[in-house]
Amino acid sequence: MEDLFEICGKKDHYTIDDAKKLHKQQWSNAEYQASLDMEVNGTRAISKEGMLSVLKLRSSYISQRGATLNNPHVTSNFLKSFIGTDRSINEDWAMKLKQIAKEYLLGNPNHPFG
Repeated sequence: MEDLFEICGKKDHYTIDDAKKLHKQQWSNAEYQASLDMEVNGTRAISKEGMLSVLKLRSSYISQRGATLNNPHVTSNFLKSFIGTDRSINEDWAMKLKQIAKEYLLGNPNHPFG
């Protein structure tokens, strides 16, 4: 839930516009409508848990695609080269990815994001 709040802001509920910020034009209107799992003052909305599911789907899509906005395509063969190393991510990938990024920044203090 912390990741959801960090990425989408901490809200009591979310809107289709919030979901569109994550999925861009990857989803059909029917998929956005299907994500509406609660009602607030007569208006359909997305619960925190529902939005977390939307975020997980987007994260899965990005990791399977191997690319993110403004970054070159990362092939599956490149990612396979990390299997069996300390950079391999088998489970709890979000925590492991954060750990890898922190270690990198600690080892590269002049990096612009450090």
